[in-house]
Amino acid sequence: AMNSSVSIDHQACSECGTCVELCPEVFYSEDDGAVHVLQPESVPREALEQAVAWCPEQCIHVDEPPGRESSYES
Repeated sequence: AMNSSVSIDHQACSECGTCVELCPEVFYSEDDGAVHVLQPESVPREALEQAVAWCPEQCIHVDEPPGRESSYES
């Protein structure tokens, strides 16, 4: 299972698709434009962080589990 929980504030989301382009492993958009979050087994950390950083609405939230900061090191 994924070590972090990713969520999108759908009220703030402008459905621009930036996160889908930067991190398609985690984000995908439906035909109606709504963005959804996948929970992959392993997350491409850099791509996820870029998606968070480049989101124009800053509506992507990543909740880190307590005490698991080192779990991303390969």
